[in-house]
Amino acid sequence: VSVLKYCREQGIRAIKIDPLLGVGPDNFSYSQLRTSYTIAANQNAVDRPYNDLLYIAATRGIPSLVGYLALLAICFVLAWKRKNVLHSWTLPAAGGAVLLYTAASLTGISVLTVAPMFWCLLGMLAAEPIAEPAKTGKISKKQSPDDAGNQQNQKHNKKKKK
Repeated sequence: VSVLKYCREQGIRAIKIDPLLGVGPDNFSYSQLRTSYTIAANQNAVDRPYNDLLYIAATRGIPSLVGYLALLAICFVLAWKRKNVLHSWTLPAAGGAVLLYTAASLTGISVLTVAPMFWCLLGMLAAEPIAEPAKTGKISKKQSPDDAGNQQNQKHNKKKKK
């Protein structure tokens, strides 16, 4: 617990250095240099604050953190608006996975093996579902006129065959 507290303090210290732009991506360790310009010569230098939100604010600035949180919020709002349209388990599952990842990132780090899945699931929350073809033969809102024309042609061809 004391290690995480120390890392959090270093993250807050890095934010204070440059709150607008941050110290730069992957430069968190360099914000802690006190005795030398080499990381090895500085004892207790950590590479991350082990809190992704704090890391984003420290390395990319507070506006970047606000943008990240806004992106999360927008994706969840879009998913919430479609909750009654899609009667599928995938949307709640993606939302739950994104929430769990975000909660876990408060005490851990984003790693290459997990982060791409997080962004894919976040994209699923924001994505508009693919429209199913209308059964009435009329053009639905999500259907192009070409698709409707193809459906009419298919119906016409079936009638000719009979």
